[in-house]
Amino acid sequence: MRLLLLLAATAAATPFAAAALTTVAGGAIGSGNAVITACDEDGFGASFTTSDGAVTAVTVTGIADPGCEGGALRVALVDGSGASIGSGGPAMIAADEDTVDAAMTVPVPGLPAAARAQRVQIVVEGP
Repeated sequence: MRLLLLLAATAAATPFAAAALTTVAGGAIGSGNAVITACDEDGFGASFTTSDGAVTAVTVTGIADPGCEGGALRVALVDGSGASIGSGGPAMIAADEDTVDAAMTVPVPGLPAAARAQRVQIVVEGP
C-alpha cells in the first residue's frame, strides 16, 4: 500500500503530467472490437507493367472467387525503406458466374520508377 501511494504522489508531482492532457471537441467517442476476416486465405500474386522504366500498372492474380467479389482492390508500390512511391485503385472486383480465382490490372498513375519498386502491397476493402 505504501508503494502505491508513493507512485501516485510521484506521478502527481511530475511537471509533465498535465501537459499530456488535451481537450477534444467534436462528436461522440466510441470503441469496440470486431473480427476481420480475409476474403482470400492464400494470398495474391502480382506482376508489373512498365513503360520507359516506369510502372504503369500492377496485375493482381489469385483473387479468391467468390470470396473477394464486390470488394475494392487497391495496390501500393513500396521502395526499400518502406515508403510508398505510387498507388492505384480502387478497382471494383466484379462478380462472375464461375469460382475460378480472378486476375485484375490496376493502373498506377504518376508513373513511379520501376527501379525503386521493391514490393507491392495489395488490399481488398470489403466485400
